[in-house]
This record gives sequence, C-alpha cells and structure tokens, in this order.
Amino acid sequence: MICPKCGRRNAEGAHECEHCGIIFIRWMIQQYRALDEPPPPPPGKMAPAPPVAVAFSFPRAFTRTTLLGCTSAALLVGLLAGRLLPRHAPQPWESTAPVRVGEAELREHAAPVLRDASEGGRSRGIAMTPAALLPYFEQGANDFTLENLKAAAAAAGKGVPTMTAEEDDGHAHRDTPYRCLREGAWTYSPAPPGIRDGAQECWAMNREPRRDGALRWSAVFWEKLTWVPEKGRWALFSSADERAWFRSHIESRLGAEAEQADLAESEKLLKEAGSDPEKRLTAAAAAYRTRLRRAGALYRLRRLGSS
Repeated sequence: MICPKCGRRNAEGAHECEHCGIIFIRWMIQQYRALDEPPPPPPGKMAPAPPVAVAFSFPRAFTRTTLLGCTSAALLVGLLAGRLLPRHAPQPWESTAPVRVGEAELREHAAPVLRDASEGGRSRGIAMTPAALLPYFEQGANDFTLENLKAAAAAAGKGVPTMTAEEDDGHAHRDTPYRCLREGAWTYSPAPPGIRDGAQECWAMNREPRRDGALRWSAVFWEKLTWVPEKGRWALFSSADERAWFRSHIESRLGAEAEQADLAESEKLLKEAGSDPEKRLTAAAAAYRTRLRRAGALYRLRRLGSS
C-alpha cells in the first residue's frame, strides 16, 4: 500500500501509514471535503459577480467530479480484477485455452441428452431447442482450466508447489511472469522457456484475491513448473497429468448428485416461470445442465487424448 500523502510503502492491507501516521480513508475524505470548501474571500467588500462569472465556476466543479469519477473507476477496476478475472489467464499456447463449440458438436457428442431433453420438454408443452442447451455443453468443454486441474491435483494430495513472492515482484515482473534459476541467478521472461537451456528450475507467477473487511487486494506467489518434453516447454502439468486431473474433476463435480440438484432446481424454476415461454424454456433446460456439461467435458477430454 503506497501512502497517498508521503508516498512511502506500507504493508499490503494496511489502514494507516507507518511513516507519517495518516489513516488512509480519513485522509481521502478530508481531501474531498476540501474541494467543497469555498476559497477565502479577499480583503474588503466584493462587488456582485457578473452573470458570466457563473460560467467560470464550471472548471472547479468539473475538477471535483472528475476526481471522484476517476477514483470510483479505479476502485471498480480493482474490485473486478480481484473478483472476476481469472487467477491465471491461459496463454494461446496452453491446452487450457477456451474452445468454441457449435450445434454440430452438441448433436454428435450429446445425442442421448438431446433426446431426453426433447421428450421431457414435449411432455410439458415446451419445444427444447439446441440453442437453449448448447451453453451448458460449451461450459463443460471449458471446465478444462488450470484452476480445476490444480484443485483436482490438490484433492489427490499432489498439489502444485508454491513459493511466496517478494513484496515488489507483482509490479516489477508484471510483464515477465516466468522465472528460471540458472547457475544460481534468476532470469525472467514473458513466456515459459521453450528449451531447458540449462535451467535448474522454473516458476510461474500467479495471483490470488484476498479480502480484509472492505479492503481487497491480490496476493502474489510463484508456482513451480515442470519440464514437459512433449510440450517442449516448462508447464504446470504434463499432458498425461492434465488428462488425469480433468477426468478426476469430471467424476467428482459432474456426477449423479449434481444431476439430482439440477432436477430440483428445474422444478422450482418452472413453478416460478408461470406462463412465460422464455422462462419456461430456461427452467426446463436447467434439468439437463450437469448431463450436458459432462458431455461437453468428455468431448474435450477426447480431444486432449487425440492431440
């Protein structure tokens, strides 16, 4: 945390400056109030301002509005970065990069689910369309993420080794989030090295959102990579490990228990939908969510096996 008054660095999540003693939130409120205070009048009696003077008050108001707007925008961006952005955005060369699927893949790899959905919808007077079911299938295909793979590995007691980052690593190596140890010295790069090049070990930077009351920030740490010959680069997992952990994710997260939860939620949504045709279609499709996600995930798993 950088003090807005003295510019000195403090611990992440600090509420007050260890150097000049200001309380950050109180100091910022004082600055906003100061903008509202009128400037001191000059000595003597002032003549009434002409009408045109009103126009000159605009820049002052505009400055305050702009400052408040920029501050709010910065806070919003910080919250989005901490809550919505993925911890590790997949690079184009990674097998976990998102894929797009269409109705052709849906019809080929989820035919039994489509038949059941069509019959179930017909019994309720609802025309189940592939377009209403495709998003769940695509979601399953894109369940193949590093976060899901790491969670499955950790559940099996084989989690990825991590190392605490130094205080300035997140800023200093924002554009070079990979580092390797060579002859006792660290070298940094924007992508994992494509050759071993004498590297003894390599690590990738990652971020994890943290929260302390109303304050939110990202903790920075390093994850250990492994040299993967078939990929020709350093990576978190080998191709075989990726398939194994993804299969584990499918079995643990997309099973019978999740299907039963879908059926219960679908019935609840159908009652709430009334006679609205769009809401009824969405509610009926929810009954097949896990089955479609599983079909999409197995489709992606087969693709991994053929790559």
